[in-house]
Amino acid sequence: MTGKDIVMDFVFSIFSFSLIAGAIYLITVPDSASMVVSFLKAFAPVMLISGILFFKLSRIKKRVTKSRQDSDFIIILRLTYWDKIKSDILALLLPLLMSVLVLISGRSYDSFDLMSAIVVYLIMIFWQKTIFAKTRDGNVV
Repeated sequence: MTGKDIVMDFVFSIFSFSLIAGAIYLITVPDSASMVVSFLKAFAPVMLISGILFFKLSRIKKRVTKSRQDSDFIIILRLTYWDKIKSDILALLLPLLMSVLVLISGRSYDSFDLMSAIVVYLIMIFWQKTIFAKTRDGNVV
């Protein structure tokens, strides 16, 4: 059994458990159909993103297998200082864009929105440090 099979079994078991739990909830609690429908609507984007992720991972797996056969594991990435500036701007604007979209939608800006913007900013900064730390002599060429 491969890792892909294990992940697919896990996703299938989570989906099956959710369906069974939803059916039990629907049967036992009166007037709960709207809640189950809203849960399934909220769960749809997660399943779509998971499907895209699995497709992307299968393509990466094929590429890694081909690279192993060719003994070519190193990717040379040439970045300029302008690329680093664009990355810094993106790291700052993405949380701001998230905050602006919340305000435009008419919702009140709460602590969850603030925490999600902070998490996105920290992920972007961590990604930048990871990419730019691999430069030759620590300098962007």
